[in-house]
Amino acid sequence: MRSSLRLLACVLLAAPACRSQAVHSPESPVDMSALSQVSDAQWKALAGTRIFFGHQSVGWNILEGVQALLARQPSIGLRIVQSSDPARVDGGALVHAFIGTNGQPETKLAAFDSVLAGGLGPGGGIAMYKYCFLDITAATDVDALFQAYRDNMARLHQQHPDIRFVHLTAPLTVNGNPVRNLLKRALGKPTAADFNAHRNRYNALLRAEYAGKAPLFDLAAFESTHADGSREFFTRGSDTVYTLAPELTDDGAHLNANGREAAAVRFLLFLANLARPASGTP
Repeated sequence: MRSSLRLLACVLLAAPACRSQAVHSPESPVDMSALSQVSDAQWKALAGTRIFFGHQSVGWNILEGVQALLARQPSIGLRIVQSSDPARVDGGALVHAFIGTNGQPETKLAAFDSVLAGGLGPGGGIAMYKYCFLDITAATDVDALFQAYRDNMARLHQQHPDIRFVHLTAPLTVNGNPVRNLLKRALGKPTAADFNAHRNRYNALLRAEYAGKAPLFDLAAFESTHADGSREFFTRGSDTVYTLAPELTDDGAHLNANGREAAAVRFLLFLANLARPASGTP
């Protein structure tokens, strides 16, 4: 009994320090006012741009939010088309496809390469893909994963100079049930905190490489930010590890209705800023 208590005490002492946050209502309205600041010329330029987005479930969450926004604001004019062959889609569109297998990030890299083998069509466009939270676990060699991504993106940039590549941070999860996490640590098993620490490491490498130098959509920063601007995180030693804000999810990993639309607003603003109007357009 004493040995068990000593083990539990050690686990408690080793547990990451968490920042408690006020609970925000998942039904709080999404602030869409920023969309009204986008000019008609910017929306027109976006609607005429060929974009490819390779994803899995969280990417689909974002697109569900985009579709909901477009249904309420059809004047934005952006088409959403599901296809793994964007070169065959006529005109401007946000073309998307489920790529690779979750838990096997190398399959997503290969699938993205395969999609781009035929290009995006006349005039190029914008292309991106994202890893899933399942692609980065406590067992992932984060440095090797990032190096493979960076090297491949550099090669694609050389092969497709007419395509503008966007980089996306990996999504996060909540830290899970504290008691369950303590039990896992006692048994020597990885916890949600360990997984999120690895995702934060990957995202830090991505930001260091591309932030301010190439387009970067920081999905993880959005996911860890509350409506009042505060962040959801825990500390591990000297490291701050960001996690998914609980009010943005119903299952601890995917975005709920409010999270989908809030992410969609940011995604549309990001894309509108990339798809610049032609020179001289008012």
